[in-house]
Amino acid sequence: MNWLLRLLEAGFRPVGQWRTVEGGPVCQLVSHGSSSDVLYAFVLDGDVMYVGKTAMPLSRRMYGYQKPGPTQRTNLANNRLISKALTAAMLAIRSVRLT
Repeated sequence: MNWLLRLLEAGFRPVGQWRTVEGGPVCQLVSHGSSSDVLYAFVLDGDVMYVGKTAMPLSRRMYGYQKPGPTQRTNLANNRLISKALTAAMLAIRSVRLT
């Protein structure tokens, strides 16, 4: 199944990307940063790596992955996923508003 095609059909659009800055992942959003109640996906070279949902602003959710707290398991796991992906290529972010 082509998951990227499914996301596009559902209305997901490019909203930003992850980059490595000073050895760590940094999220750069070009749109939807202040939007809440969104679904978002991390896409690496056309492959969907992760899909999430947030009720908080998307920029705040991405910051949690960028700077995870020591007890935030999902944030820590995604920080590792993002860091690993960035060694291979740019990690794109796509999202769709739920409301």
